[in-house]
Amino acid sequence: MIQDVLARSGSTIWTSVILVAMFLLFTAIAVSIYRGARNRFARESRLPLDDESSHAAEANGTQS
Repeated sequence: MIQDVLARSGSTIWTSVILVAMFLLFTAIAVSIYRGARNRFARESRLPLDDESSHAAEANGTQS
């Protein structure tokens, strides 16, 4: 069934559709990483320097 559809429509159309879909997916992932990464990476970069009490406070949702 899929082979019949591909044979009738030509593979160049499907190749173009897949190319555009993958580009949009890549762009969406890159934008979501860029938008959400600033705060998370800044916080995680300080983790080795923080003491244990601040880790426990963050885990409990309180600040010390």
